[in-house]
Amino acid sequence: MNKFIFSIILLLVGLLSLAQKKLPTSSQPTTPEFGVPTKDELLLKECSFEADAPAMVLFKEEITEVMNRYVLNLRTDVRKRVKIFNSKGFQFGSLEIPYSKRNRIKNLEAYVYNIDDDGNIKITKVESDEIFKQPDSKKKGSLIFTFPGLRPGSVIEYRFTEVEPDADAYRVKFLQEDIPVQLCIQKMIYHENIRLQLSFSGLTERNEDKPAADTPLKDLFTRTIMREHIPAFKFEPMMSSQIDNYQALHLIFSDEDVVNTSTRKAAIPENNLDSILWLYSCSNLTYHRYFGQQTVVIVEALGSIIDSAKRISNKNDQIEFVYNRIKRSVKWNEEQGIYARSVEEAGKNGTGSSAEINLLLLNALKQLSIDCYPILVRAREYGRVDRKLYSLGQFNNVNVLILDGVNYFVLDATKKDLSYKTPPKEILNRDVLLIDKISSKWLTIIDDRPFLKNHISINGRIDSSGNITGDAFISYFDYYKKNQLLQKEKKKENADDKEFFIKEGDDVRIDSLKEENIDDDKKPLNQYFNFTYSPESTGNFFFINPFFLSPFRKNPFSDSLRRTDIDMGSSQLYTLNMRLAIPDKFIPEDLPVNILIRSEDSSMLCKREIIKGNNVLIFRHSFEIKRAIFSKDEYPVVREFLRKVYAASKEQIILKLEN
Repeated sequence: MNKFIFSIILLLVGLLSLAQKKLPTSSQPTTPEFGVPTKDELLLKECSFEADAPAMVLFKEEITEVMNRYVLNLRTDVRKRVKIFNSKGFQFGSLEIPYSKRNRIKNLEAYVYNIDDDGNIKITKVESDEIFKQPDSKKKGSLIFTFPGLRPGSVIEYRFTEVEPDADAYRVKFLQEDIPVQLCIQKMIYHENIRLQLSFSGLTERNEDKPAADTPLKDLFTRTIMREHIPAFKFEPMMSSQIDNYQALHLIFSDEDVVNTSTRKAAIPENNLDSILWLYSCSNLTYHRYFGQQTVVIVEALGSIIDSAKRISNKNDQIEFVYNRIKRSVKWNEEQGIYARSVEEAGKNGTGSSAEINLLLLNALKQLSIDCYPILVRAREYGRVDRKLYSLGQFNNVNVLILDGVNYFVLDATKKDLSYKTPPKEILNRDVLLIDKISSKWLTIIDDRPFLKNHISINGRIDSSGNITGDAFISYFDYYKKNQLLQKEKKKENADDKEFFIKEGDDVRIDSLKEENIDDDKKPLNQYFNFTYSPESTGNFFFINPFFLSPFRKNPFSDSLRRTDIDMGSSQLYTLNMRLAIPDKFIPEDLPVNILIRSEDSSMLCKREIIKGNNVLIFRHSFEIKRAIFSKDEYPVVREFLRKVYAASKEQIILKLEN
């Protein structure tokens, strides 16, 4: 009996001593209760891993739940808490939450936390009348609001629920933001009959970890992805889509019944499963009411176009005729997607979505027995398609591929300024999915022609005061032409950050401008004009910039490090020929020397030639980049080449005026 009591005492002592020790805590960070700020957060002075950040995300959490296994109804609970360090961080206190006709935003709550003069925590709620709806169109818009009372040190927090009935299967969850993120949690909850596919972008080996395995919860599964200390995203010039480079989670929900149906007849190894699913989906698409059937339906509006095209004997001329007629007769309503409600209605009403216009084009070409196919594409600004993630939801447009022996054409009839011989720049060097009943396949659209092409010809003379007057001729080709027309339409200062040159220097006056080929997509945009250029001068010396009509932009590759691959849009070619008449009293004091700058693989080339004759100076310059994509590992080579080119571009023609 005494031994028994003694044993109980020893056991109690052991339990008490264990209770006094620190129990092991969870290795996973936890988030505080919503609406309950902490003083530590309010007193925080800077981000521990990015000290110069104007603000930081303390934590953000998204819980995405599949509400119905038969129809993809999604519910996503979003919560975020942000610390503002200084006035530069105030911009992150203005929010814009997009919504559409298909999704609903509800239960939106938002607070701002501050410390008052007495050291107490002050909580201010964003009232409902401070949240505004800003419709972009009939089908989509945004909820916008600004947190009141922001000041350095403030903490803001908000949460809402997004409900998406019959949602798209493919979605992107951004882990990284323009400010550092201390903690990011992405959680997916889905039915046991739902298949979840995950992929990451913008991650390195150092900050990537393996997601936890699926965890069964009754008849549900959960998957949680957690990241800590994510640096702010740094924009770099001439990179591909930001979506390609942000740290992000790409996920797809699909019904396991589809997987089982498509693989039922054979045992398919897991590593080949997605290929089978792609083929299954492509096959179904060829019979789809809003896709394949739209390419064979009888369209009354095409009757006269087909009859006229049949009178043309040359196939390429037929393609051009049909392409141009549909471009002119059917206006794009700015809607994108791969499904067409009715190509017949689009042809009849003269307006339609991108899918309706391009499937209408395909319908017409098929009637002319032209070898053509629909291709599913994803516009460049939305990032690259991930072949490993099975979902047609990755695509947001359909184009037309025409095969002509060893050559091919890619057509998008919503591109009013592009010839049928020029592929849309959104898909150049991108993967597309060709849809065919027998042989659907992946293709990569590659074309090394210089679609960013510009030629300048100058004929000038120096007058007695040192001003240069004359006439000039400039040609803009393909993408460069389209950018110039867009710049004119929208009155932008810069048309496209992929271009190395901008038009018109500060000391140039232009008059009598004439333009031709604005509406002819096969020919370049030509501009003819007279000019007066006043070069800089000091005493009797005049400093002439040969690029006074098209100076180089600031060197986009001045940083010593590069984190992302370089995407220049397309190959590029710029040429400048200048003939300058010089009176006897102007003596060349210093002239740029002839140069040839070439990369080792000859993919980049710059050549300059100076010819001096009797009272005439000829300046010839060419700048060529023969491919569009350079990996970040090639950045030192690209940077060094352009450093030499930009140094050469600053060399001036110096003339001395003799009394």
